[in-house]
Amino acid sequence: MKRRITLYISLIILISATVLLLLNILNYNKITIQFISEGKVVKEVKVEKGDEVTLPELTKENYVFDGWYYNGKKLDKSAWFDQDTIVNANWKELPKQMTITFDTDGGKQINPLIVSCQESLNLPIPKKRGYKFIAWQDQKMNTITNSSNLNCENTILKAKWELSQNSYYSLNLEDTLADVGLKKKFNAYNPKNDAINIYVFYGKECVHSREFLDFMNSIVNEYGAYFKMEAFEVWHNSNNSSLLSKVSLHLNSKATGVPYAIIGETVIRGYDSSLNSAIKKAITDLYNVNINDRYDVLDDMNI
Repeated sequence: MKRRITLYISLIILISATVLLLLNILNYNKITIQFISEGKVVKEVKVEKGDEVTLPELTKENYVFDGWYYNGKKLDKSAWFDQDTIVNANWKELPKQMTITFDTDGGKQINPLIVSCQESLNLPIPKKRGYKFIAWQDQKMNTITNSSNLNCENTILKAKWELSQNSYYSLNLEDTLADVGLKKKFNAYNPKNDAINIYVFYGKECVHSREFLDFMNSIVNEYGAYFKMEAFEVWHNSNNSSLLSKVSLHLNSKATGVPYAIIGETVIRGYDSSLNSAIKKAITDLYNVNINDRYDVLDDMNI
C-alpha cells in the first residue's frame, strides 16, 4: 500500500515537473513591451521575440507627441525587440497662443487672429466705406500696434475711425428704407456672417428706386439672412454719383438711371416686377459660391 502511494506521489511530481517545463518552453520566446509616458504605463503588450510591434499614438493638450524613444533613439511607427523592453514617450510643448478678436465698428468683418505669443503682431487694416482707419484700440482705449505687448492674453480690439472728407456715403437696408419713406415689413434684419454684399445706387425721390427698395423690403423674411445691402443715394450726393460712374465704367455696364443694383457680377438696371425672380436667383446663386471666390466690385476696385 505504501509502495503504491509513493508511486502515485512520484507520478504527480513527474507530471507537475513536465507541465512546468512545457510552460517554460512555451513562454521562453514571450517578451513584454511597456510604453511609458510621464512615468505611467499607458500600454503593455506581450509578443514573441522578433515580432513586429505597432507603436501607439498619443495626444495631449498643448503638446505635440514626438514619438517613442528607446535607448535615446526615436523609433519608427513599428519596431522589433528580442527582450523585455521599456520605451518612453517624448513630448514637445506647443508655443502658447492668444486669440485677437476684431470689432470693426461697422467696417468689413475680419476673422479672429490666433497667433503664437512668441510671434510679433501683424494686425490687419480694416475697411469702412466713408471712413479713414486711425488705429486699433483695446478695451481700455489704449492704441495697439504691431509692436505692442498683449501679455499673451486673449484680446478684443476695436477699430477707431475718422470720417473721410469728400468720400462716398452708404446706408444699410433699414436706413435706406427710412430715407425713402418706407416702413419695414420685417421685425429683424440679421444677415449671416457669410452674407453676400448687394450694392444699390438710388435716387431719394425716384419712384423706381422706391419700388426696388420696397421689393427688397418684402423679401427680408425669406432672403434677409443671405445679403447685406449698401445703398448709395446719388441725386443729392455728388461723391456717390461719381462712384456710380466709376463702378458702371469698371463693369462695362453703363448707368442710364437708377436704381442701379449690383449682385456679384449681375447688374440690375432700372426696376419693374418682372425682375423679381432674377434678383432672387442672383442672391441665391452668389450666396452658394464659396466666400473666397465671390466677385465683389468695390473690393475689386479697392474702394
